[in-house]
Formats: sequence, C-alpha cells, structure tokens
Amino acid sequence: MRKFADIVNDANIKNIDITFRSQTPHYYFGKHIRYYFYFHVIGTGIINICGIVMGVFAFIYPHLHRESPVFTQILQVIINLL
Repeated sequence: MRKFADIVNDANIKNIDITFRSQTPHYYFGKHIRYYFYFHVIGTGIINICGIVMGVFAFIYPHLHRESPVFTQILQVIINLL
C-alpha cells in the first residue's frame, strides 16, 4: 500500500495539480468573510469599551448606580434573594 506522501510526491514530479479550489472561496452572501469579520470586531470592540466605561463609572459613582432603574428593579430583587 502506498503512502499519501508518495502519491503527492508523484503528482509533484508529474506536475499534476492535486489541489481543489472553489470558484469563490470564503464568500458568503456575496461578500468575503473578512468583510463580516472586520465589522464584527469593530462592533464587539465598541460594546466592550462601553461596558468597561459603564463599569468604571458605576465603581466611581456608586450613588448614581444605586439610583438607576437597573439597580432598583433588577438587582434589588437579586440582593433580596441572597
């Protein structure tokens, strides 16, 4: 039985193209996948920065955080359960 490396070597010696390439590799809905990736990274970065800023703001000004509707309606229920 022949090894795969021998088959590839024979193909290279005979100059046979053994690769398979799609006509449009990495294209989805008419756009390259990098296009979607770039916008995903930008959006994720903006959301992460907003979350970090809100967390720092809540840490520096806890009285404003405790007066917010999020704290009074949602987090207060969790605190009462504990």
